[in-house]
Amino acid sequence: MEAINSDSIERKRLALKAFRKALQSGHFAKTVGAEYQGSRPPPDLWTPKTYKEIYDYYRKVWGYLEENLEEFDDEIREDAIKTLLDSARGIARASLPLSEMVTATIRKMASYTWLERSRLLREVSMIIHYDSKEMPENILEEWISLKDELTGSTFSDLLKRFVEMDFSEDYFHDGKKHDRKWRNHKYHKLE
Repeated sequence: MEAINSDSIERKRLALKAFRKALQSGHFAKTVGAEYQGSRPPPDLWTPKTYKEIYDYYRKVWGYLEENLEEFDDEIREDAIKTLLDSARGIARASLPLSEMVTATIRKMASYTWLERSRLLREVSMIIHYDSKEMPENILEEWISLKDELTGSTFSDLLKRFVEMDFSEDYFHDGKKHDRKWRNHKYHKLE
């Protein structure tokens, strides 16, 4: 946390790289790491022993970025936003409470006037498109509700979404790819 609050922009960027690494999720394989350095005794590195420890770790790192997003200098705020959005899908997939944390953060981010909602909508659309089959129904409903909130419901909102944003997910419906955007979709009234 010290590096992110440094006066040096280089240290802040280095700290954000560490945050990005800390929020990585997925499958990892490790054989021999950097801790083995010749004949020196290996350092005592932290290794989580339970999923709860992993989830608490994600929560702490994610929470720090979320809580300080508004306070970050403009020069690193963009990197912090990118870190959160790039990590959202993997963190949300890890567990139900983490998915709820991610949706809450995206809702909060939607209130920032300096952040384009289209970036949030793109991430939410991608999560729904690629992960919906593995989500419990109540979690999927939460993500769809968030997507609808970000899209808006007025004709003007829908038209803006249709014209300004072109996500690859827009060409899929019920798992089938279509050649026309939102074919047989709930937004069909715009066609």
